Amino acid sequence: MPADRAAPARGRLRLLDGLRFAAAIAVLGYHYAAFDKVEGPVWGQPVEDATARAGVWFGYGALAPYLFFVISGFVILMTAEGRGWRYFVASRVARLYPAYWTAVLATSALLILMWNPGRAPELGQVAVNLTMFQAAFEVSHVDGVYWTLWTELKFYLLMGVFVLAGLTARRVLWFAALWPALGFVLAESGVPWLWDWLIYRHAPFFAGGMVLYLLYSRGHTVGRWLVLAGNVALAVWHTVPGLSDQVEQNTPYALDPWVLGPLVVGCFGSVGLIALTRLHQVDWRWLTTVGVLTYPVYLLHQYWGWWAIAGLRDLVGPVASVVAATALSLLLAWLVHRYVERPFGPRMKRGVLRLLGGD
Repeated sequence: MPADRAAPARGRLRLLDGLRFAAAIAVLGYHYAAFDKVEGPVWGQPVEDATARAGVWFGYGALAPYLFFVISGFVILMTAEGRGWRYFVASRVARLYPAYWTAVLATSALLILMWNPGRAPELGQVAVNLTMFQAAFEVSHVDGVYWTLWTELKFYLLMGVFVLAGLTARRVLWFAALWPALGFVLAESGVPWLWDWLIYRHAPFFAGGMVLYLLYSRGHTVGRWLVLAGNVALAVWHTVPGLSDQVEQNTPYALDPWVLGPLVVGCFGSVGLIALTRLHQVDWRWLTTVGVLTYPVYLLHQYWGWWAIAGLRDLVGPVASVVAATALSLLLAWLVHRYVERPFGPRMKRGVLRLLGGD
C-alpha cells in the first residue's frame, strides 16, 4: 500500500490481543449475568434476582462486539497490505471456518442431544449454518452470537473488492470517509437492501479501525484525524440509541447514554492508545497466548455456558456457577485452538491458495 512514507517494520501489537480477549470476556458477562431471554432454563428465575442487579453493569458488555469491529478494521487492513486477493481470501477462510465448523457442530450436538432451552436446531438449519451465510438465506443462527460473523463477512467482501482495485493510503482514507457516510444516507433514504450490505450501523467502527491503522503505519495528518473523528461521531450517533434499545429488549436493564457514549468513544480510544503510543512496544507474549482463545471462546460460550449455569446454579450459587461457565468456555476454546485451529488452519490456507492458483 504505497503512501506518504513506507510503513515501519513493527512487531505484533500484543496489547491488541489482550484487548480482544478482554472484549470476549465482557461478552460472556453480558450473556451470563444480564441477558434474560432464556431465564427459565438458565437461572430458573429472573436474571436480575439471580445476579442481585449486578447485571446492570454487565449489560454494557453488549458493546464489546463493536470493539471487535474497530480491531478488525485495523488488523484486516494490516493483513491485506502488500498482499494479493488470493492471500486475503485464503487467510480469512482459514481463520474463520475451522473453529466455526467445530462450534456449530458442538453447539448443535449440545442442543439436540443434551440440553434444549428452547427449540433445538433442525439438521437442515445446522447444514446451512455451516456455510456461515445463513443470514443471507434467512435461516436462523444455531447460536445468536453468529450475527457478528455475517457482519464481518460483509466487511471482508468490501475489503476483497478493495484489494482487487488496489490499496493505497489515499484510497483507504477516501473509502473510510465515504463508506459510512454513504451507508447513512442510503439508510435515511430507505434503500434497505443496499445499506444492509454496506453494514451502515457498524461501518464507522470498521472504517475508524482502518484510519487508526493508517495513523499507525503512515503517520499523522489532519485529514486522517478528521476522518477518524467523523467516524467516531457517526458511531456514537448510531450506537447510543440503537444499542440501548437492543439491550432493553434483551435484558431487564436500560443503559445510561452518558456512560454508553464515552464507552463507544473508548472503543476507538483504546485501540488508538495501543497503536499510537509507546504501548505498541509492550511485548508480553502471554497476551498473544490468551488472545488466540478470543475467537473460539466467543463462538462457544453462550449455550455451553448457559448449560453449565443451569446445572450448577442450585448447587454452588450464581457467582460460582458463572465462574464455572467461564472456565468451561475457556477450556473448550483452548481445545478448539489446540486441536482444530493450529493443525487445520494452515492446511486450509495452503489448500485455498492452491485452489485459487496462488503459491
